[in-house]
Amino acid sequence: MNTGLKIFFFVFLTLSLLQCEDKLEEVPEVPENATLVLPNSNPKIYRDVNEVTIRCPEAKVGERGTVQGKEYVVVTEETLRESVKIDADLTCFCTSLIQNMAGLFSNKKTFNQDISGWDTSNVTDMRRMFFYSALFNQGIGEWDTSSVTDMRGMFTYAFSFNQSIGGWNTAGVTLMGSMFEYAESFDQDLSDWCVDKIDNPPEHFSVGSPLSSAYQPFWGTCPP
Repeated sequence: MNTGLKIFFFVFLTLSLLQCEDKLEEVPEVPENATLVLPNSNPKIYRDVNEVTIRCPEAKVGERGTVQGKEYVVVTEETLRESVKIDADLTCFCTSLIQNMAGLFSNKKTFNQDISGWDTSNVTDMRRMFFYSALFNQGIGEWDTSSVTDMRGMFTYAFSFNQSIGGWNTAGVTLMGSMFEYAESFDQDLSDWCVDKIDNPPEHFSVGSPLSSAYQPFWGTCPP
């Protein structure tokens, strides 16, 4: 990355971090027993019907919007990766435009931010995403994984992770080798996963993890 781009990203990230905060102090006082509804400041940035995911599929990079008192900014993959490198606050990023999260938190051994609200509906590659993210254990069960094709090594050596992800849409995934290899805490029910594109158990899928055979996906099938 040349010097000009480095300066651009430094300024962008600095502004993001300064403004990546709750805006509840700007909300006026309301009478007791009244119902307070916090409007969205930008209709292109909104909370999904699942009440968790922050979406911005029609917004442009750098656009901002306040949702229920918290300001979010639309980011690119490059900005996201640079932010991960400097341990920035990632909870206020809208990730709808990002397609590749491969290796994003690889070897980030102390990372454990709440990124449950990320929109992953366009992500195709989650390979080694949490590889050796030793402390990560956040609820990401609402993530939209319907576009993902590669989950190899996604939670390898993610020693602490043990969250429910049995509702993930894995119908498009073709690669799951070593997905939970030595994920020493993981024992969640994955038996409802659609894995009809993977006929046989992937190599080292859950070697070294406590994942029971009853919780394994039924390879080569897609439960109704």
